[in-house]
Amino acid sequence: IVFRYPDAASTARAMPVARSATAIPAGAASDTPGVSFLGAGNYAKAVLLPALAGAGPLRRRTLVAATGASAQHTAARFDFEDCGTDPEAVLADPSVRLVFVATRHDSHAALAERALRAAKAVWLEKPVGLTPDEVDRVIAAARETGGFLAVGYNRRFSPHARAIRAAFAGRSGP
Repeated sequence: IVFRYPDAASTARAMPVARSATAIPAGAASDTPGVSFLGAGNYAKAVLLPALAGAGPLRRRTLVAATGASAQHTAARFDFEDCGTDPEAVLADPSVRLVFVATRHDSHAALAERALRAAKAVWLEKPVGLTPDEVDRVIAAARETGGFLAVGYNRRFSPHARAIRAAFAGRSGP
């Protein structure tokens, strides 16, 4: 058996996704908000993407993940139009108004800053950054652009965090 491969491998890092009949069509009205996702890890697939699926009329544009197989599988499961491995496709898309950043922690600040500077609203999974300088750059980008930035810090609502806060509420010293 001889395997034959093309001389040049495809460099495409984005592809369309077969969508379900319930998805908003790719040619949906331009006033339908375009939403894209950077990152498709466990938390995104278990919590964020299911919540987005029930959020009403949104145009799910592009889902970007670290690997093409993960991007394709998750994008099809949650009715995204396109998928890929390149965040630049999302940042350059004028139909995308909101970007969820749910990638590895070390990329949060850079992606959030770039999305804000590309005139996108940003929902950023915690942490904002790994260093004070990274956090400062994200905050500066939000202020300079007048962009919308929300940080998904869900632990503040956990029973454990509430109990700790209540236990320390009356303390005035160590």
